[in-house]
Amino acid sequence: MLNAIDAEYERIFGVSSYPNLYDSNDEEYNRLRQEIITAPRVRYNPKCLPFDDNNKSFKVNQKPETDIQRRNGISDTNRKQENSINCTASKITSLVDGIIVNQPLKKPTIDTQKHIFWLIKAGRCKAFGYFERDTKNFYIREGSLISIQDDYDYVGTSSYRNRHRIIDKNGIQVGNFIKIKKDTKCRSALTAACYVVGATVSATLWLDENGKSLNDIYPEYYFR
Repeated sequence: MLNAIDAEYERIFGVSSYPNLYDSNDEEYNRLRQEIITAPRVRYNPKCLPFDDNNKSFKVNQKPETDIQRRNGISDTNRKQENSINCTASKITSLVDGIIVNQPLKKPTIDTQKHIFWLIKAGRCKAFGYFERDTKNFYIREGSLISIQDDYDYVGTSSYRNRHRIIDKNGIQVGNFIKIKKDTKCRSALTAACYVVGATVSATLWLDENGKSLNDIYPEYYFR
């Protein structure tokens, strides 16, 4: 089954195996993972689903209280235990939801003073950068994930050689990607796009969060 999935991914995305997004260097991911591992296990009544009723969630099996227990204040103790269990269960749920909904990769810090463009191809790259008007250079931002592989017809080009110089200097392998460790200057947005994808591509792949291209934002520098 896994071989079939790998083959289908390679056919569609050109990736030899299903991408692994786990980042062992991600401190936030590891912290959340450790909290889940060390959190106490919660038992609940198997006759009642824990999400059927908020008032019954994660209750420990209990016998009906007796008059003596009530007089001795045992009911108060049970209520405190129940509140503690509910609080712990809520914390675990929040942690798990955070890992599933968000991505195990840490969200990059983006300078709001710069107009950010993204280049994303599923299973291959997820990079972002900005254009500098004064120098006309394009910068691939720190934290970008670029392709670990190169297209066959791209290998041997001068762009290919420069791309691998940048990878050797500013890159580190993270799963099935290369993560850029510092802002990297490129001669143009076209050059940056080729470095990110590992192929001969167009600068039109760079789009901002509203789907606008470099031509839309900087028409005096870029032409269709």
